[in-house]
Order: sequence, then C-alpha cells, then structure tokens
Amino acid sequence: MQLNEWRVMIAETRTGNIVADVTPASLPDFSRGICEVGSWSVTAHLDDPANQTIDFHTFATSSRYSWVVCYGDYAVQAGPVTTYSIDDGARTLSVGGAGIGWFFQRRVLRNPAGSLNDPVPAIVNESEDIHWDGEFKWEILRRLMLYGIAEDGTSQIVPGAPAYLPITYPPGWPNQGSGNASQGSYYAYDLAMIWDRMVQLSEQRNGPEFEFAPVISSDGSKITWDLRIGEPLLGDQGSPAVWDYGGALSYINVDGDASTATVTRTWVKGEGSDRALKTGFEEDPSLYDLGYPRIDYVDTEHTSVVLQSTLEAYADHILDSFRWPLETWSATVRIDGLGNTYGGYQLSPPLGQWSLGDAPQFGIQGHRWIPDGNYRRRIIGFSSATENTVNLTLEEAIAQ
Repeated sequence: MQLNEWRVMIAETRTGNIVADVTPASLPDFSRGICEVGSWSVTAHLDDPANQTIDFHTFATSSRYSWVVCYGDYAVQAGPVTTYSIDDGARTLSVGGAGIGWFFQRRVLRNPAGSLNDPVPAIVNESEDIHWDGEFKWEILRRLMLYGIAEDGTSQIVPGAPAYLPITYPPGWPNQGSGNASQGSYYAYDLAMIWDRMVQLSEQRNGPEFEFAPVISSDGSKITWDLRIGEPLLGDQGSPAVWDYGGALSYINVDGDASTATVTRTWVKGEGSDRALKTGFEEDPSLYDLGYPRIDYVDTEHTSVVLQSTLEAYADHILDSFRWPLETWSATVRIDGLGNTYGGYQLSPPLGQWSLGDAPQFGIQGHRWIPDGNYRRRIIGFSSATENTVNLTLEEAIAQ
C-alpha cells in the first residue's frame, strides 16, 4: 500500500536510538492530546520483503522498545509497546502502544533520595515525601516528571540508568504570578502515580497544561520527547493559521452537552470522612437572576487533597467549566495544505506547522448548525483519519 509521507520507526525506549524502520501494511492509527497519554497502532505484513530483517519478536513484545509514527520527519506519536497480536491467516502483526506518559502512569511519586535507599525501605518514612513552598505550578509539574526519571539515591538524571527516559524539559522561566502554587506536600504513602498528580495539578485554576511531544533528531537517528508546559495554556492563542470550511476544512461535527450545565454550585470532596471531611465549595448566585435553576455538582476525584485552598481552586475551576452549555467541535483538516500566507494569515497549514494548544481561526460559511463567521478554537487533540487528513479535537466552548 502506498502511504506517501507516512512511515514507522522503532527506537530503544531508554536511549531513544532508532534501530529499525517498519513498512506498515495500512495507515497507522494514532491519537495525541493535551494532558493525555495518547496511543498508536501499526499493522505490518510479516512476509513483506522490506520487513524480513526486522526482529519483531524482540521489537514488538515489550516496553523496551518504542514505535514512532511519522508524517515525513514529523513525529505524530511515539512510545512503548503495550500489546501485539498475530493474524496467522492474513500473515500480519498488529502492534499497539501509548505515548511516553504511559510510564508515569506506572511510577509511584516519591522522593528518589528518600528511605528506599536504606536496607529496609519504608514508603511511609517522611524522607519519601515531597514538599514545596512558594514554587510556581509549572515548576512543580516539571519536578514531578524529573522525580519520575531520577536515579534512586541521588535524585540526579543519569542517562542510561533504569529510570531514565530521553525527555527534554524547560530549564527555567521568569516568575509567573498567575502560576504561584504557594506551599504544599505530596505524601509518598498515598502510593499515587506521577501521572495522576501531574493531571491533578493541571486541573487546578491556572494549573499548567502539558504534553510530551515526540521529536526526531535532525539526523534521523534518535527520538526524544519534549515536555511542553503551558503558561498556563499551551500553544499560540493568537495563531495566524486559518482553515476554511469547504476547503482544507472538510467537516465539523458538533457534540453538545447540557447535562451538567448550567451548574450553579460545586462541591469538591477532599481528605477525611464524616465530620472531618475537607470540602471545597463555590457558588455563582448571579445565574439565579438570569432564570437558571439551582444545580449542584459534586466532585469526588480529589479525596487525597488536604489543602483547603487547593480544594477551593478545584471548585472554582469546575464552576467555570460547567457554567454555560458547551459544545465540542471535531474537525477534519488536510495535512498537506497549501501553507500560503495572505494578509498575515497562514492558510491551510500542513501538519507540523501547528501545535497542540494553538487557537487557529476556522472560517465557517454554510454549515447546517454553526452560524457563519470566523471562530477561534483551541486544538486540544488530533488523531489519524485518512492518508491526507487528520481529525482535530477542539476545546469545548460556549454553545453558539
């Protein structure tokens, strides 16, 4: 099958060194999103002469190896193998996996310089806990990731060590008052996974968005993952990119959700039970003046939180999210677009010239549901569609 620019490579997970090229039997599948692990899948013909020298028994059966799905020199998704299957009749191998964040779903958050380095490890020891005071939220998020790849006993990043993953990350930014996290702690005895703590941090008000973006080296010999952290949002909110409906923008599907809107009060359950339960609360009484009935929303996803300010930040964020009826758009766009510039705008930008978090303009004319006009919508995810298109998941917005 001719796939033009699409190709697949295999790399050593701990080094990022690319060790093989695979000829796929069909278009690879992938998904990638903000604060999401993402996924990929590839099918290959075992009898294809181009695949005869590949040791699939080694490369397709464990997380020691990561597969890289590329469009040209742009990596759309890459990460460890998590599943494989053989269709004997079709003589095909199907391999599936996840983005590099998969490892942080499987690494307990603890201080790598803690007591586990003693002869008798104890996760309940105070030395295992993590504390911060006055750090910004993006700094905390970066530190969570670094603790996940640091070597025990030193808290140092040691290439080639068991915990190491080839991840690049922001070395430091100017202070950002909107991201100030004040002080807090993560207790190792919760045995929480790093990924969960990263996502929880991003869900707070002014919490930083993040993604692990795969990047192929200029000489094509290595894959690394760039930890992108928002300020607090990822991407260019004034992106010059433009897609026009009926042109490079072929479809926009609309999914509306009025089941939780319009929430007027939010409750967030924290640590404790009965009379000792910690609870965050927020209410918007102005909605009653507009004729909306009272609707309560109870969040039970943060029962390990002990700080009252953090619980209230969650409550405030949830109230903002569910204040009005929302619509989610999913768009299908060409990835081999013109990329021409006109009047300062980039028309139909090809894949690789926009990023997750960008907020391009979508020119709508003649849609059956969306009124004519120009709309900015943030790209929060994208996934495989056809050889020449991808599906965009756009951030929820107030229904038109």
